[in-house]
Amino acid sequence: RGRELKMHFAIPPRAIRRLPSLAERFADLKQRAGSERPLSYGRDLLAASSPTSQTPAFLYRGESGAYPKTQTSMARALNSTLPPVAIADLQRLSDRIVRALQRKFNLSADQALGFLQHYGFPTEFLDATSDLLVAASFACSLRVGEEGALCIIPTRQLVERGELMDLRIGNFAKRPRLQSAFAIRCEKYPDMKGAKAISALKLDWLPFRLTHEDAA
Repeated sequence: RGRELKMHFAIPPRAIRRLPSLAERFADLKQRAGSERPLSYGRDLLAASSPTSQTPAFLYRGESGAYPKTQTSMARALNSTLPPVAIADLQRLSDRIVRALQRKFNLSADQALGFLQHYGFPTEFLDATSDLLVAASFACSLRVGEEGALCIIPTRQLVERGELMDLRIGNFAKRPRLQSAFAIRCEKYPDMKGAKAISALKLDWLPFRLTHEDAA
């Protein structure tokens, strides 16, 4: 029986535990999201240039793996085997690109860094989306039987602290608009699965197991 499970799920039998499917998590979150009203933007958070001048009550993040930590791309780079000179080069290149984006598109430094994060450059930001379907699509790059996770991210405190960048602005970047993309500044939270981040931001991490129905 153990061998059959291993062959069917392509993961060791010891990892098998009862989890909701992605479809079950999606349905639950969709119902919750439908009951929430959007919030007005606070502080100087792109209210004039946002497509809706509102931010949703929740954002979502999808992860295609049961990762013990969720860290920014810059944190992962700093903890990697990259030599210090390479890290310094990354920082210098980031500064140059940020200045160029600020000049060309009239962005703040944090807005520019948010776009860098979205397109894969190491930053102290994390990607999120206001579209649950987009989050689910990022979470489902799995084999049947493997675990992933969806995270519910309340936005009120992020907005109040100025730690949320709306990447749907402007006409110069199509993909962020299509993906309803946001970027969250995370210097204070080295691990978004750590107790400090979960408590401060009221994060809700929801693991799931991909089923045949999910993959169909």
